[in-house]
Amino acid sequence: MQMNDHLEKRIRQDAETLRHPSTLPSAGERSAAIRRGMQRANNERPRGKRIIYGGVAAVAIAAGVLLFADSGPLQGVFGNSGTHQSSFLPEADKWEPFLKLLNGNDGLSSAWKQGFVEPVDAVSVEENGMNLKIEGMIRDSRSVTLLYKLKSPEGEAAEWDTPKLLDAFYGKETTTKNWIHRTYFNTGEGATYGYATLFFSGEARSRAEDFNLKVDALSLQSPDQDKSLGTFVVPLRLPSTLSQEQELVYDQPKQLIVSGQTIQVHRMLLTPLSVYLNVSEDPDNTDKLFDLIEPTLTLEQDEQTFKLQKPGVPSLIEGRLGWEMSFVNHAGIVNPDALSFGVSGIQSLSKEQLNLVLNTEEESVLQAPEDGFALQVTQAKANAKQIAVHYPVHEDEFGRLGSMRLDPVFKDGNGKEHEMVSSEGAMQTGKGDSQSASDTFYIPDQDYPQPLTFTISMYPGGIRDEQEVVLK
Repeated sequence: MQMNDHLEKRIRQDAETLRHPSTLPSAGERSAAIRRGMQRANNERPRGKRIIYGGVAAVAIAAGVLLFADSGPLQGVFGNSGTHQSSFLPEADKWEPFLKLLNGNDGLSSAWKQGFVEPVDAVSVEENGMNLKIEGMIRDSRSVTLLYKLKSPEGEAAEWDTPKLLDAFYGKETTTKNWIHRTYFNTGEGATYGYATLFFSGEARSRAEDFNLKVDALSLQSPDQDKSLGTFVVPLRLPSTLSQEQELVYDQPKQLIVSGQTIQVHRMLLTPLSVYLNVSEDPDNTDKLFDLIEPTLTLEQDEQTFKLQKPGVPSLIEGRLGWEMSFVNHAGIVNPDALSFGVSGIQSLSKEQLNLVLNTEEESVLQAPEDGFALQVTQAKANAKQIAVHYPVHEDEFGRLGSMRLDPVFKDGNGKEHEMVSSEGAMQTGKGDSQSASDTFYIPDQDYPQPLTFTISMYPGGIRDEQEVVLK
């Protein structure tokens, strides 16, 4: 879980350029996956903007409400254990195309297996001959996933683009710019099957229940690839799911102390789909935390123990302190008998070592976290300079090598702020081996008062210290 002072700014920038598969392949695979066309029909990706880097981007994957046409709350009943027992058994033929799509997403496939897919009376809207049917949804108070079928009059492959959910009364956009989308084109039917997960901003308790879904349809067929095929506006009523969830708010934050650094837990939301944990750093910490290593939520229910691991990337929630981590709730438990949060260690750097000071005219490193840093400056395309910072790497206490990353905003010798620029589709890239690594980025080609000061937003070095805090 990445934590840095400029995370909010980075996330807003991410919302402008992000595209990567949720299965988190390599950096090269993510870059290749952004291309539209028939070859990406089976790729899952968030849509929006981001700073491209060879690591997991800190994308705002908060969660929201569901979009569906005047359907009721989650089907099934909650037993005394707090688990959800669904009465919905999908029709094999109708749902088979969606199963192909959901299998690549841990959270959605878990929801499917637990029976949390709600069928919808098909919402069919015609726009310029296009036909859109919403077949089902998966939801809690933070996230909404729509399962849909899209068919053009010519039977060409198509997909959604820039979906948003608007408050029906005020017309205000209620979803973030980040969304996850995956499609499958059935050549026999000439129809595109897909799902789209949207994420809500703000608190669920103050949210309306009547919305308008607005989404564009784009062609994926050459030579008209990316051509708009029409815009759909679909009225939707979204009943609240809060009665089927449990939120724990701590007047005094729970404290998890790892290697002398304090992580504060402010609140937790348990839904049948996910468990969301709101955490922050203690401002008095001596280190800057970059990562919580192997975070685990342990739930106990009826003398059984369930461990939830591998959370999604951290997100920002409007009006909240710190970040939110989300764990797939494979057990579907919303009211556990006991609950604890633990980590195997942290990745951090002393706040006194966060500045990397470079003289780009003399190609010298004036200040760095350790010895062995070197600088190389070359001319890049489009009026930009390429800066390559070479640094040593060592295995940390988890046997990992890791990489360094810098905040895109830097200061010149007079304290004036500047910002990195993109070149050839990337703003910052990293590579390395078992001995050394490099962080390469681009800055505008101009004369800067020297030296230039960069803030380190990620640095290798995990410290093993297994700790746990009881939350309930």
